[in-house]
Amino acid sequence: MGSKDKETRQQQIERYQGLLARRKAFLTELNVPADKQLLDKVVKQLQARIKQITRAIHAIRKVHGAIEKAAVQKEANKEKKKADRSKDKKLKPEEPAVKEGGKEKKKKKTGEK
Repeated sequence: MGSKDKETRQQQIERYQGLLARRKAFLTELNVPADKQLLDKVVKQLQARIKQITRAIHAIRKVHGAIEKAAVQKEANKEKKKADRSKDKKLKPEEPAVKEGGKEKKKKKTGEK
């Protein structure tokens, strides 16, 4: 029943809470006092399972929060870099397309023999 999906875990909690409520109702019908109901083996197991699922939900929320935070940070860095690039382009003087004073290329001889 392991799942990394928050909705699935919520459904699991609801299911186990229903089972716990039914077990407590059954014990109440048998006239078992409330303090003895908490000592029942099945009740303890159901409560432990609910606690385990709750912890898993918190872990899922923590992971999703970290992922969302990283995505926001990534977007902020992207915007910052974009702004820096446009700022650098504005500050640099435009370079001429052809460089002057450089070496000239030699022309190849074609077909002269």
